[in-house]
Amino acid sequence: MRGRTTIPGAMALAAAVAVSGGIGAPQEDAGRPSAAERTLAGVTLRPTTVPGRWEGNGLPADADGVAWYVGIVELAADDVAGGLRLDAGGFDDRGEAWVNGTRIGATAEYGVPRSYEVPAGALRVGANRVAIRVEDVGGAGGWPGPAGRPPMLVGPRTAIDLSGTWWIAAGDHPDLARPDRVMDPDLLASMQPMRDGARLDV
Repeated sequence: MRGRTTIPGAMALAAAVAVSGGIGAPQEDAGRPSAAERTLAGVTLRPTTVPGRWEGNGLPADADGVAWYVGIVELAADDVAGGLRLDAGGFDDRGEAWVNGTRIGATAEYGVPRSYEVPAGALRVGANRVAIRVEDVGGAGGWPGPAGRPPMLVGPRTAIDLSGTWWIAAGDHPDLARPDRVMDPDLLASMQPMRDGARLDV
């Protein structure tokens, strides 16, 4: 689409992608991450609000193509025991989801609510990485909703609201799906309000 920035559909993982104009991210010298950024698997991530469009929300206002969302959620033993379901809502346009490196589902149709079962074997007590690959083929993109229905992790004894601050990286970076026991606690600590006050009564 003329006048929009196309995010590459495939990119070498060793190349960090710096995206300007994200929320809460001051301009810095080229190649130097700002205080609001993190580098993971050689990729620069910026904060983004979920649910929401990605334009001006971690990515440029004219972004199209592929980007990855990374979120960390802390689970207790009761959460892990019975397995969970990711009620992700809608991606614009195509979406795939991973939990701790396990691919749990994909939906290609725009506007279709995403709901994926997460096997107990993919979960762990403590920090768990949820990674979402979104491909936008034109127009507005991202993880918009639907409005009034936040993304959730739900189970027999679990209901966790996943809305809040996530991380986003432009380009196709499958290594972001894999957990990192060193980096994930740091990402979790920077993801307020997703970390506190997000567990609902069930």
